[in-house]
Amino acid sequence: MRSSIASLRSAWIKELRQLAGEFIGLASRIGRALQSESSYLDSQAGRQEISQLFEVSSQIELMLDPKKPAAKSISSRMGSIVDSLHNGGFAKANELLNKFKEELSIILENGWSDVKEDLRNPGKSLKSP
Repeated sequence: MRSSIASLRSAWIKELRQLAGEFIGLASRIGRALQSESSYLDSQAGRQEISQLFEVSSQIELMLDPKKPAAKSISSRMGSIVDSLHNGGFAKANELLNKFKEELSIILENGWSDVKEDLRNPGKSLKSP
């Protein structure tokens, strides 16, 4: 049973990492495009990418426990990144993206620690991701 739980946690980590990478990539592409064309978000490509950014952001939020402070912080940070992009502040968005990466790395590392704990100590109680 513990092995199955560890496997589920591992899948959760993999999906969260993939979505975070997608969010970072989209935000970076939008930011670079805004640097060369300030009205990029008014274009069809810009509207499509910002829509994708919102979708990925929502998927990330749904993977996290909204009661945990780290999840609240990640959610707030993603909102700030989107707001910054809307306001044309790529430098600020880039700074926020770096902080987003740091916070998400902590969440992912904690997830890996939980996987290792599940496999090492089969008698301990289970924690949710």
